[in-house]
Amino acid sequence: MSIIRRLPNGKFTNNTSEYSKAWKAEANNLCKKTGWKLVAFDPDLQFLAGDKVVTLPLWAVRDLIKK
Repeated sequence: MSIIRRLPNGKFTNNTSEYSKAWKAEANNLCKKTGWKLVAFDPDLQFLAGDKVVTLPLWAVRDLIKK
């Protein structure tokens, strides 16, 4: 039995690699911009920022990337 996972675009997949790559791609630009490290995702993205953990919803990550 495979697990169905939600992608950031709202579609679903049972491919673990596709799932992981899609979420990491959403965070990649913010990580480059801030130096943060992605540590968790779905439904929110969680980053290690120095000695603090920052949790942001997907819409906020997308908004910060635009700025």
